Amino acid sequence: MSVLNFCFDLKQAGLEASVRVWIDDPRARDLHSETELPLQRSGDRWTGRHEIADLDGDACFWLRVGVCGTAGAAWSFEVREEGEADPLYLDGDELVMRKEWLVALCHRGRQSPLSAVA
Repeated sequence: MSVLNFCFDLKQAGLEASVRVWIDDPRARDLHSETELPLQRSGDRWTGRHEIADLDGDACFWLRVGVCGTAGAAWSFEVREEGEADPLYLDGDELVMRKEWLVALCHRGRQSPLSAVA
C-alpha cells in the first residue's frame, strides 16, 4: 500500500473557488472504480491523502481535477508518493475560464505524465 499526497494551489482563489479531485485505477474493468478524494482547504491551498495499492514497477492511475475560480488565476498541482523526493505529477498554468477540468494519467515509470486541460 502506498500513500499519495495531493496539493493544489489556486492563487487569488476567492471565497467561491473550489477544487475537487478524483482518482481511478485504469486496470478496473468498469466505470465504478473512480473515487473522489476528501480535500482540506486552507486559504488558496487544497490538500489531501489517499492510500493506493500496488504502485510498484510501472503502475499508473488516472486523475481528474475540477477547478472553479477566477479566470487568469494561477494554479499548480502536485502529487507525491509519501517518502519520495520527486513528484509523481507536477503541473501548473492559469485558468482561462471560470471552470476547467484537468485529466491526467500518472505513470510511475515515466518522467512526464500525460495530461490535458479542458
